[in-house]
Amino acid sequence: MPIEKVEIAGTAVYAPESLQRLLSVLWNSKDEPKAQSVLMYVVLGAFAGLRPAEATALEWKHLDFAKQEISLVPPVAKIARTVPLKSNLIDFLSPFKERNGLVVAHKKVANLLRNACIDARVTHISNGLRRSYAANRLTEVSEDVLRAELGLDATAQNEWKAATLADSAKYWAVAP
Repeated sequence: MPIEKVEIAGTAVYAPESLQRLLSVLWNSKDEPKAQSVLMYVVLGAFAGLRPAEATALEWKHLDFAKQEISLVPPVAKIARTVPLKSNLIDFLSPFKERNGLVVAHKKVANLLRNACIDARVTHISNGLRRSYAANRLTEVSEDVLRAELGLDATAQNEWKAATLADSAKYWAVAP
């Protein structure tokens, strides 16, 4: 099976099929603490656009399942903002929502993610989770709304281009 990634405007993002494969490997190992940390890290980056530092500092108390949003405030985030909890993200997080403390228990998940990518036969893409969120979210919202969700001001440079509607539909359908 070939390892797949997608180039959008010269920037690599995760193909929906690759992301599903990676998350399936992690989901099937979710009872193991390190795999669970990587799972949380991946879904927060891929489906909420969180930066790595934001994902690893996020606490369960910042997730409001009733309002379907994540509240990010300094020092967790550079800029205070709310990010929507998309339905597929809720599906991944719901089994764990009664927990307290950090969502991602292990701080050094980047190396664990690289290993999980190898296990899933998925190419690791540096900053690919956040870029994948941006490319797919642009099919639903304006660039200004996306900038607000990502905590970026109007001067921040980007190389975003929206994913196709078909790919975006597959992306948001990725589920446990």
